[in-house]
Amino acid sequence: MDAHRNEDQQRNIPNQMPPYYAPQMPPYYAIPYRPPYIPKPSVREVGEKRDMVYALLLVIFSILAANFYLWGGSGIAASVISICLFLTGVIYILPYRERCSAYSIVCIALYILCAASLTFSDDSFGRFFAIVAMIVLSALTLMELRQLRRWPSGTLRAVGDWCNTAFVYSFGSFATTFYALFHRKNEDGRTCKRRLGSVLLGIACAVPALLIIVPLLTDADAAFKNLLQILTFDSLGEILLSILLGFAIFLLLFGQSFTARYSIREAEEKPQSSKGIEPIILTAFGCVISLVYVLYLVSQLAYFFHAFSGLLPSDYTVAEYARRGFFEMATVCLINLGMVMAVLLMVRKKEGKEPLSARLFSLFLCVFSLLLIATAMSKMFLYIDSFGMTRLRILTSVFMVFLAVVFCAVGVRLFVRKLPYMKIALVAAVLLTAVMGFADLDRVVAKYNVEAYLSGTLDSIDMDELYMLHSDSIVPYVWRLTEDANEQVRDDAYEILYDRLWDHGLVEYDNTLRNVKLIDVAYDWRGYNVPEYEAFCLLKEHAQQIIDNR
Repeated sequence: MDAHRNEDQQRNIPNQMPPYYAPQMPPYYAIPYRPPYIPKPSVREVGEKRDMVYALLLVIFSILAANFYLWGGSGIAASVISICLFLTGVIYILPYRERCSAYSIVCIALYILCAASLTFSDDSFGRFFAIVAMIVLSALTLMELRQLRRWPSGTLRAVGDWCNTAFVYSFGSFATTFYALFHRKNEDGRTCKRRLGSVLLGIACAVPALLIIVPLLTDADAAFKNLLQILTFDSLGEILLSILLGFAIFLLLFGQSFTARYSIREAEEKPQSSKGIEPIILTAFGCVISLVYVLYLVSQLAYFFHAFSGLLPSDYTVAEYARRGFFEMATVCLINLGMVMAVLLMVRKKEGKEPLSARLFSLFLCVFSLLLIATAMSKMFLYIDSFGMTRLRILTSVFMVFLAVVFCAVGVRLFVRKLPYMKIALVAAVLLTAVMGFADLDRVVAKYNVEAYLSGTLDSIDMDELYMLHSDSIVPYVWRLTEDANEQVRDDAYEILYDRLWDHGLVEYDNTLRNVKLIDVAYDWRGYNVPEYEAFCLLKEHAQQIIDNR
């Protein structure tokens, strides 16, 4: 047909086929152009030489960390290996940092401080919070160095950025981790598999075969059987579990750091929403709450002015004043803090700012809460002077100090918008955690109660409270009570020390299962801890005296 058409054109004969005319659409029917949606491929980065060196160091440190924490007593070995793990990650990520702010340096210093507290504290409660603080600071340091955030730093919304760094970058990066470890680039730039994956696969396949071969060799030869008996089930299980748990820790930490290296989350300017609670509703709510709080403040004048003394019972004592209301005040402070945060997040904003009525109400809550905290602390000091010190009284007092710092920071933030109140709260929480770790709460309780009792400040001492303290830091103070004039106090002191002998494995029953004999126990260097080691030496020196007077 094309040939005939060309011949017609050569003869100057017009084409017989009518031309095609596309129908003309009105302008208002025009469809705007939209570029086609192209999904972004998942980024797969191959590990370089620096990444592999970091991975090798990290897997060694992770296995040692698992062993030192589970079987080493979380002592000096756990402190050192935790610092090594953290600093290795910091050194790895430093060349790729966006910036090194003063806040990131503070986070690094606080991490080292919390890790060092493990060596100077034998309090399991304090150790737990120190480890939690170290986990928080590790992810926070990575987020600060790489600037992995969407929201402004130091605000309440920045908690979501930390959660993304702590969980998504670690638990959500297993595929990225395995791809980076098991692939490499050739000289021509092509990606190929490493031999490491094949080696690991071969080792995994050898395990089932060993389960069959080893029992047969054990039955076949006595020398081989005796050699395997050296590796007891406990040591073999310790090694295997340390490797498995350490490898899991390695995957999380390497995936987090490696993913953060190739990830950049730019800060996004969020449009200010006009939605929220009407300020008039908040004003009405605030007036009711404020009126009740003002009445409470008026009632407190009864403790200071005789004109208001009729508000108190006639037989009201200082002890009753100290005993009542502390935990209720702490609860009210928490409720106030929740209301202030709700106001900052939910009230309708104008040009990005909370209305003046909302800020004034929040400021009143902050000031009232600070007055409550001051009153609660005075009650607690009177209570301790009258009845002694306990762990709960210390913890609640420390928590009230933390709340005071938070209320001060939030109160200033109401009028100084750039104040990073969340950073201040985090630094205060970590500092208080480190201070509690170095102080050892059990030691503080035992030292105060024993010295107050021996000096006559306290008429009696609660030996049951000392018995419930689990830290070995109390042993030197309990030993001082073995010379007390009160026979009941002496007997209880020896009973506490006798139980500590069993905890350290310094005694055991003889063959008759009636008498107790001393045994020589070597101190494990991995779990070296200052108060624990001092207690171990004291108990070992006076073990026979404790057994005889028990």
